[in-house]
Formats: sequence, structure tokens, C-alpha cells
Amino acid sequence: NHHEGKAVEKLFYEGYEEMAYKKLQEIRQKALRNFEIKDLAIVHRLGEVPILEASLLVVVASPHRLPALRAVEFVIDEIKKDVPIWKKEYFSDEAPQWVEPENKS
Repeated sequence: NHHEGKAVEKLFYEGYEEMAYKKLQEIRQKALRNFEIKDLAIVHRLGEVPILEASLLVVVASPHRLPALRAVEFVIDEIKKDVPIWKKEYFSDEAPQWVEPENKS
């Protein structure tokens, strides 16, 4: 609930929904091909998300823990890199600001 020393009151996610859905499906398919997992689901919220509520849900079905953990890491990295969803932070004492993507390449 803090970013760069500032208290964050809420988050707002905006996205190009059709493209985001397509990219999330592509990431899901890559994970299913590249990791020894049985199934995977991805849900990313859009709009206002109160602090301490989840904005992203990644669920993996796998007989073994390590492939599941690696798949989750892969999915999150790919979402940050490729999915057109942007986050705005609202602060208690200053104007809101969009968060710069971490891993865009």
C-alpha cells in the first residue's frame, strides 16, 4: 500500500480489453506447452481495485510444485511485458500517476 514512500489509497487498471484477452490466452497456451502443468487460468481485473485486494489471479493445476511455480513466474513476467493493461495509483496527498511498465522490451 506504498510506492516510492507514498501512501497509495487505490489502484485503477485500464486496458485494451480485446487485445488483453487475446494476449492472456496466448500466454496461457505458451505456459501449457512449456511447463509440465495440467491446466492454467488467468484473471486480471480492470477498473478500480481497492488496496490489499488482488488484481491478478493465476491458478495452476500441476502434480508437482516446481513446474507450477515456474509457470506462474513466466505468466506474470509475460503479462507485465506484453499485455496492454496499465495501472494508475491514487495517493492520499498528491495527484494520481500512471505506473511505468517494469519489463517492456
